[in-house]
Amino acid sequence: KALQDVALSWIIVWNELTIQRLPKAGEQICMRVWAGKKQLVMHTRKCAIYTMDGEPLVSMAALFILMDQKTRKMADDPPELEQQKIVKIPGEPKPPKMMMPFPEEFSDEIERTVQPEEIDKYGHMNNSHYLDWMDELRENTDLKGRDPQKIWIEYTKEMLEGYRVQLQYTVSENTLYLVGSSQGEQRFLIKAEYR
Repeated sequence: KALQDVALSWIIVWNELTIQRLPKAGEQICMRVWAGKKQLVMHTRKCAIYTMDGEPLVSMAALFILMDQKTRKMADDPPELEQQKIVKIPGEPKPPKMMMPFPEEFSDEIERTVQPEEIDKYGHMNNSHYLDWMDELRENTDLKGRDPQKIWIEYTKEMLEGYRVQLQYTVSENTLYLVGSSQGEQRFLIKAEYR
């Protein structure tokens, strides 16, 4: 609320998930989220999802920046964030790498358009829909029916409603590589490893 009052938004830039198993429909889960140490100008958020019996399901670490909602550019930290408590938990996930090797060539390419229902309250495509796009592409590959084990995502530039996005992708062994571009610029990268 303090950030909203000064027209600032959290914007995710990198994300990495490690999946032991995906929760089942109707399964009760517990999620813990905490702030980690800052990385350069980015804020770290970490998350762990468990069953109610304590079975670990998913862990995640993400890097965020603050965006000025009016200019849509990176903003400085407001004083309110100085009070934020940094937490360190044994065995917690490390922050995502900011660089990941990708193939130079891709075997397949399709085009998609960002739909109105994929837009969040900040006016750009919600980060969860990138995973939907990835999962739909997986169904057209040799990885069909397999469960994700590790997913790394770089959100390079925001995508707005109506953007036409070129998706280039390829599979190498158990890994799907996906690059999304629009208006002549790279918009996101995904590397997803499957069991």
